[in-house]
Amino acid sequence: MAVILVRHAEAEDRALGTPDPERRLVPAGRRAARVTGRALAALKVDPECVVTSPYPRARETAEIIAEQLGAPLADDATLLGVEASDLPALTVRHGDDLVLVGHEPDLSVLLQSVTGARVSFPKAAAAAIEPLVGVQGELRWFLRPRALALIAGGA
Repeated sequence: MAVILVRHAEAEDRALGTPDPERRLVPAGRRAARVTGRALAALKVDPECVVTSPYPRARETAEIIAEQLGAPLADDATLLGVEASDLPALTVRHGDDLVLVGHEPDLSVLLQSVTGARVSFPKAAAAAIEPLVGVQGELRWFLRPRALALIAGGA
């Protein structure tokens, strides 16, 4: 059982007045999501499902990644405030091997709860937890956007 965590890519600035639940990706965010998706494909990530927060910025990121991976996509409001205790139910609903696309600080808190690792989770970054047993797992890798771009460049 493996879970890949991905933070949504760059979205519209809050200062522009768009309500937070409605913010969408900017062009640079769409490019970053494509790079993340290509890198995950190069890393042979093969999820049963890409599961996303329903917020547009996360859903747009997840759509791009799901397309790159050839995986189905599902919205799940659990990813708004996701906690370690939510993981067993997410795997029951969506499968054992998942890409979860969500938000900060939820993802860094989740990663620390499950693996003990403390990280700053930038936009469009990814982390692999494997194996995931219940609510505990091992951090296999954590890749920031620059590293993902280098991996994607060779894809």
